[in-house]
Amino acid sequence: DLILRSTYYNIAMYEITKAYVPEKVKAGKGAKDWNKHNAEIMEGSNEVLAAVRANDPVALKKAMAKIGGGCNECHTDFR
Repeated sequence: DLILRSTYYNIAMYEITKAYVPEKVKAGKGAKDWNKHNAEIMEGSNEVLAAVRANDPVALKKAMAKIGGGCNECHTDFR
């Protein structure tokens, strides 16, 4: 299933990006922000897995929005 495969990719990326916390602050954003965005993606991914197991489309939509928010905020802050 595409949703599950994508979620497992997100979880893998969470583990990988933990090793790449920026050493320098960029535009007032630093390690604390990096880790916050990364944690939001992991939380959303865990919520996706739970929503799929529960067959709950409302919870799935909320979890996907959390992942999207974490990704967008991180890319805005650190790209």
